[in-house]
Amino acid sequence: MNASYIKHKLWISLLLGLLTLIAFGLWTDFKVLQRIFTRFEWNYLPLIFSLTFLGYLLRFLKWEVFLRTIGIRISIKNSLMIFISGMSMAITPGKAGEFLKSFLLKSSEKVDIARTAPVVFSERLTDLLAMIILAAWGITRFSNGGWFLVITSLILVSAVFLVQNKRLVQSIFIKFKKYPVMSWISGRLEVLYESSNKLLRFKTILYATMISTVSWFLECLSFYFVLRGLDLNQSVLEAVFVFSFSSIAGALSMLPGGLGVTEASMTGLMIGLGIDHSKAIAAMVMGRFATLWFGVILGSAVLLINFKRWFYTETEKQIK
Repeated sequence: MNASYIKHKLWISLLLGLLTLIAFGLWTDFKVLQRIFTRFEWNYLPLIFSLTFLGYLLRFLKWEVFLRTIGIRISIKNSLMIFISGMSMAITPGKAGEFLKSFLLKSSEKVDIARTAPVVFSERLTDLLAMIILAAWGITRFSNGGWFLVITSLILVSAVFLVQNKRLVQSIFIKFKKYPVMSWISGRLEVLYESSNKLLRFKTILYATMISTVSWFLECLSFYFVLRGLDLNQSVLEAVFVFSFSSIAGALSMLPGGLGVTEASMTGLMIGLGIDHSKAIAAMVMGRFATLWFGVILGSAVLLINFKRWFYTETEKQIK
């Protein structure tokens, strides 16, 4: 991963986002959308972005908990800058681009990537668990989606139990070491596994999932106030379900940022609630901007501010 790769991914992200918005815009009349947006109650905007930003800060707290769990302590300022920069890569399949944070930790703090990569995985795992909890609360209002949540939960819990089965995992590493070609890979995987095993212990996962649940609930509230700003009278429960369920669908699709799947799910669920399709699209566009794109823009800004400090040194090393 280098500076050119990062810039390339950012441009692709922006292009994909723009194409998605254009595609959904074609589903309705642009003039109707414009009229809906001009009637939006803009006094809700500070509250919407404040709730989203507070959610980001809570997820930063979770990031710090995970780092300290594996014995990594760096300055709060640098840790926050690295965490926020990672949000610039939210528009990558399964948010895999957020492994940028591991790269930045290596570049600025000389921490082994294999040691910190499980932190990013644990973040995504606890985010999904939190979304399932929130969607399960909302399922009391909707009749569909129950089995989808149950199956997703079982897969995630099984993954945690597999990582905790140290005897099984170590026996696999022993087999790998018998082959000279696999011995180096096995060594790297052992470093990765040691961090994973610590991060996915029950107490740590429970604590991190609680933080994630509150964090994502704040983003659900942000979406709720988007609906209020558009003069839609859906309940908080309905807003929570629409936002969390569509976010799970987008995450499991493994598409960049869940683009297309998340938007279609949000729009479809809102239409199912009786919302006019033009207002549903307007709410989806504003909701995604206030949560996903706000984070991408904020992360990109912080990344660009620190670009030379993090990447120029790395480039110098490669030249030498």
